[in-house]
Amino acid sequence: MSRKTVKDFIIAFDFDNTLTDGESEWPMVGQPRTEMIEVAQFLYQHGFQITIWTLRDICHPDSLGPCLQFLSDEGVKYDHFNKSPEYMVEHYGGRPQGDPRKIPADIYIDDRSVGGLPKPKDIVKEVIIRYYNKYKKGKFIKPNQELDSEFEEFIDAYVEKYLTYDLVKTRLKRFPKTEDES
Repeated sequence: MSRKTVKDFIIAFDFDNTLTDGESEWPMVGQPRTEMIEVAQFLYQHGFQITIWTLRDICHPDSLGPCLQFLSDEGVKYDHFNKSPEYMVEHYGGRPQGDPRKIPADIYIDDRSVGGLPKPKDIVKEVIIRYYNKYKKGKFIKPNQELDSEFEEFIDAYVEKYLTYDLVKTRLKRFPKTEDES
């Protein structure tokens, strides 16, 4: 049985130093970075497609097994691991293996991004804003745009209510529908 996902909206999480703390000497797997794992779980449970990507399979293939074991042990659920969704492969083609080289995503969460690893609340806010921009044609929120206070309050309230760091005990709901979607 496949789960219902937000169509064509992918969030890619780097593995090393993003889902792990990076304190171990590479290629050893570090300790869990709990807040990032919980953000990934939160977004997965809300129907966003999650891709985990790493260069371990290229740089140090023997370390891929411990990476996958870490994800399993920590309960990290994902839709894709180091590959593109099937519909992207079919649409764009790619290498002889059929998978484009670049992992496609709407948002990349990586410790090496400009500004470093964002705070969990900022990641969820950015996902909501980009999701809104992608699917609310003609009503775009520009980068660094001051948000309408009502929309800002909605985002803050949503994040506060549902991003709790105790997701096992919290019943998560899908993003509320807008009047236009009802």
